[in-house]
Amino acid sequence: LYVIGARSASGKRLFILSGQWLCLKNDTAAGHQDDNMHTAQDIITTYSRTGTRLREGFFKARASLVQQAALHMARSLARDGRIFILGEGAADSCARTVARAFLDRLDLDRPALPAFLIPAGDLREQGEDRAALRQLEALARAGDTLLSFLPDPAQTTMGPVLALAQETGLSCIALCGRPAAGLSLPGLVIDVPDASGAPAFLVHELLFAAGHLVCRLVDHYLFENVTAIQAVDPQ
Repeated sequence: LYVIGARSASGKRLFILSGQWLCLKNDTAAGHQDDNMHTAQDIITTYSRTGTRLREGFFKARASLVQQAALHMARSLARDGRIFILGEGAADSCARTVARAFLDRLDLDRPALPAFLIPAGDLREQGEDRAALRQLEALARAGDTLLSFLPDPAQTTMGPVLALAQETGLSCIALCGRPAAGLSLPGLVIDVPDASGAPAFLVHELLFAAGHLVCRLVDHYLFENVTAIQAVDPQ
């Protein structure tokens, strides 16, 4: 016989006794299910519906911007430019995956593309923005592109990095997990138009998917639809 104690997100005390979960509320064993308690199926359904709403809303409202970003990056690569990729906070994993996809491949058997990950970790304990600044100063040049993943643009500390990229002559593209209306972000901003009430992990999944889609479209323009690159760039 063994007992392990824990506490759920709602504050209920949970115990496992001889392999069986017991839920205690106000120190009394719950003999029936609380009216406010979610079932596993409720959680799955909410997850699915909220995620679907986010994805459909984003790709419907931002499809043209995603195409524009990918086409601009493809043109930059075709002109010997490079892609620098930065992910702030939890979105660092998005940046790492996208950088790896450019260097390796997604669906097409093609050469590696020059993409550089800018880790947003500390550089001699100078902070995230300082580390990225130092790397851009050393590596970037006019004609390159900076692709940034910003979970919450209103709370970003990457403002100096974006400003330096713009001053250096880089094209800036930002994938933002929250609405960016009214914020002074340089370059092309692709935000989630309606992330209200959505948990951060679902927004993170959307940024992840958007990054993969950008990679796939860059491949499309470079290796399947080269004439699009040769057309006049509206920018």
